[in-house]
Amino acid sequence: MSESHPALEDKVLAYCGSLVAVGPVYGWGWSGVQPKSFQMRIVEFCRDAKSTLRGGIGQIESAGHAFDKRWVVFSARHDGQWNFESHLGHFTMCLYDDRPINAVELASGAGSFVVEGKSALTCGSGIIGQT
Repeated sequence: MSESHPALEDKVLAYCGSLVAVGPVYGWGWSGVQPKSFQMRIVEFCRDAKSTLRGGIGQIESAGHAFDKRWVVFSARHDGQWNFESHLGHFTMCLYDDRPINAVELASGAGSFVVEGKSALTCGSGIIGQT
């Protein structure tokens, strides 16, 4: 039996530079205000030390949204193979005023969202899908 890890399917790489829909969910709660749904432009995808595609970095593009223009760092939360179409997974995500210096580390699963959440505007869980 093969071991399962949180991962994104390589087909999501086609979304780099594109807008995706993000639906925040309550999950274990948000560290601050839970944002309303928003559009996010994917800026970069990140792989872990084993070259598994784990998460990414994006920027909110939703005019009039409380977090418009803020940065989002996200990482797959549960074991499995996720994409933004037929297999929608939950992602741990944090929102920031500026792109964090360690964004790639966080998105690849090497950093700690628990520790990093203290410098974020808010952190929680969400579902990412095509627009």
